[in-house]
Amino acid sequence: MGTLKTFLDSKKITAEQLVRVSDRIEAIDASGKTLLVKRAAFRRTKEAGAVKDFTKKYSTVNIEKPKAAGRGLNTVSIHNALSDRPVARKVRAKLLRAVNHILTTKKDAAVEMKVLFEGTAMKLGKKAKEEAKKK
Repeated sequence: MGTLKTFLDSKKITAEQLVRVSDRIEAIDASGKTLLVKRAAFRRTKEAGAVKDFTKKYSTVNIEKPKAAGRGLNTVSIHNALSDRPVARKVRAKLLRAVNHILTTKKDAAVEMKVLFEGTAMKLGKKAKEEAKKK
C-alpha cells in the first residue's frame, strides 16, 4: 500500500471526490477561453505564419497560457496512482491540486508533493527514456 493510498484513507478522501474536484478545478474559465482564442488568432496572422516555435512568439505579443488545461483526472489515472503504478507528472500535479483543494475545504493544511508520492515510481518522459537506453 502506497503513501498516497494511506494518506487518502487517513483523510477519508475517495477517488470519486478526486474526480469531481479535479473536473471543477481544471475546467477552463472565461479568461482561459479568451487566451485560447487570442493564441489561435495569433497563429492565423501573417507575422506568425512561417514560425514553427510559437512559444517565443506568444511571449513577444504578451499572450500567456491559460492556467487550466480543461481536463480533469479520470478514474483510471487515479486508480493507477493508488495502486503504486508510475503516473505522469501532470497527473501527479492534478492529484496534488485536487487533494489540496479538498483539504482546504475541510480546513486542514495543504500538503506537498513528497508527502503524497514519496517512494513511488515516476513515469519517465522521452528524454529520460532515451538517456536510459544510451547507458
